[in-house]
Amino acid sequence: MLRRVLMVLTVFLGVFLLAPARTRAALPKLEIKFEGKNLTTGSDWQSPVKTSPGDLVRFRATLVNTVPGTIVRDLTVRIPLFKSRAVTQIPHVQTRANNVTTRIEELVVEIDKGAAMEYVAGSGSLQVAGVTSKLSPDTVTDNVTLREIKIGDLSSGEGNAAVISFEAKSTIASEVTAVATSDNAATVSAVAKVTPKTGVGDFIPAGALTWLGWGAFGWGLKRVARSILEM
Repeated sequence: MLRRVLMVLTVFLGVFLLAPARTRAALPKLEIKFEGKNLTTGSDWQSPVKTSPGDLVRFRATLVNTVPGTIVRDLTVRIPLFKSRAVTQIPHVQTRANNVTTRIEELVVEIDKGAAMEYVAGSGSLQVAGVTSKLSPDTVTDNVTLREIKIGDLSSGEGNAAVISFEAKSTIASEVTAVATSDNAATVSAVAKVTPKTGVGDFIPAGALTWLGWGAFGWGLKRVARSILEM
């Protein structure tokens, strides 16, 4: 009797321990490769990506289900650009799926301080299993960097990979306004275009601010002369 009970327990434990192992082996796994190419300088796909103000960069995120015979269910993707005024920005791929752990993959973009990456409308595309389509919507205010896009189910293997790509331009503030005020003179303002200076993060004004500087200098000389005459 005892032998029979032990046999039943052995069979039960064997089934209990082996079943979860088979279940775990059948779960899909999502691998992400995120890279960029500076189209202005003609660089290869790379990470990190080096840019200067005015450069056009193409981003590419490749998502592959690496477990044979499995399917990633209801996959969605978003790729925020982070428009912060930082020396380096970190765009990243965010994914969600019903049966895969949420994944985030980052890409460092080396960018001048004071610059930002701005999405190029109409540049987005999605390729799944070798079939390419345009992203929709794909405008400056509504695109994959601002909202999730739905990929759907993703079968295993590199031949079934999902590839999302789009372009963004490195930009700087196009103009600044300088204002001079005093208690006995009209307020003066001038708009100056700015261009990048040699060295990260520094900017030099164009001729408009030079005009403002000479105007302020002349006004100062008049004040000094008037003070001397009144003495």
